Amino acid sequence: MKHQIPIKTDHWDVTAPGFTEVDLVSHSGPSAEGEFIHSLNLTDIHTTWVETKAVLGKGQVGVREALDEMRTALPFVLRGIDSDNGSEFISDHLYRYCREGQIQSSVKLLQKVRVGPRLKRLYEKPQTPLERLIASQQGDPVRIAELRNLRDRLDPFELSKAIDRKLDKIYQLAHQRAAPCPARTISNNQTQEPLTRIERESLRAISEAFGIPIHVRHRTKQG
Repeated sequence: MKHQIPIKTDHWDVTAPGFTEVDLVSHSGPSAEGEFIHSLNLTDIHTTWVETKAVLGKGQVGVREALDEMRTALPFVLRGIDSDNGSEFISDHLYRYCREGQIQSSVKLLQKVRVGPRLKRLYEKPQTPLERLIASQQGDPVRIAELRNLRDRLDPFELSKAIDRKLDKIYQLAHQRAAPCPARTISNNQTQEPLTRIERESLRAISEAFGIPIHVRHRTKQG
């Protein structure tokens, strides 16, 4: 399969949207064992437009399905995909997908060594991805009109505050610790212990599934 996909040793010299770079970022935390969420990022080289999808694991089928969803969401035609040589990208699934959609695919070298003086980088006037897309005159007119209306309605500062509030809530949920509940002595060798959160949720699910009321506040434990 690697012999069928061309290797590029330089960047695409593009003047129109549609040629993209794609990579997969893991969110495994301190342990990479088992299945966990990855972010599949697709970035257009010309406009710097970015689409991101969450993918469970690194399976080739899941990556292809996520790419297909991002392709539909793009306000321009997807013409090329530049990736690394990971197995999630170098696959028969993705190769056929690019062939069927007439999308140019390539992989890039992991490292390049420059000999001689350093290259001086010149930067263009700052523009948003939407501004670059409009300037290219190659986007979907309907989608661009929708995006313009959305831009005019949004307040970047309020949007930033809303994102921060959501991130704080996610952080609190990820780091909350349940306080231990003290056991209360009933008789000689018996104690009543409050139900744990998992037990309460399980009983609630059973009650809802079968349409029957369940009332249990404690469970008795022999000493």
